[in-house]
Amino acid sequence: MISKPTPSPAHADPSGAHRPRTDNCRAVATAVALAANLILPACAPRSSAYPPVEPLRSSPATLTCAGDWDDVTAAVEVSLTRCWLAIEKRTLYEFAARGTPADPIKEAFYTDDGVPVAEAAGRIEYDLVTISGVTGTLVVERLGQPADLANVPIRLTCSIGLADERHIETCMVDSVRLRLDQLLDTDTAPVHW
Repeated sequence: MISKPTPSPAHADPSGAHRPRTDNCRAVATAVALAANLILPACAPRSSAYPPVEPLRSSPATLTCAGDWDDVTAAVEVSLTRCWLAIEKRTLYEFAARGTPADPIKEAFYTDDGVPVAEAAGRIEYDLVTISGVTGTLVVERLGQPADLANVPIRLTCSIGLADERHIETCMVDSVRLRLDQLLDTDTAPVHW
């Protein structure tokens, strides 16, 4: 009759089951790894000479497209939902020659001449906020002549936050451009993203 070898007392388990030597090695290795993770960071030098590096701000997303100037407000408002943004404030500026400062236009539906305010503006600035509370701006500029309202060149510039939020900026200018294309030479058009 063949008998089973009995485990030596060094490897005996109190429950009477045989415990392989690899389990002991694995337990020791785990304990050493945990101790190293707790001890080594405490030994690292602490120096305030090197502040944390913040991401550099790249230039804001800028795009030039063609569209009807009277469709800008509608295009911006529809694009906000796609990019998870909201308008905090809108400021309209008079049409001015390139390089000269323009005066803000008071918020009203029509100017004193009976022209809708948005059509009289040469630049519209939107103060935006993301769902996480990061603020930014969208600047829409009419590059054509003051009398041009249909199919004019329009520059869109979006800047969000202090750090680089390029994906939100790009989403906004691309969405406004796409919506202006959909509304070009028409009064209404379905939104297709």
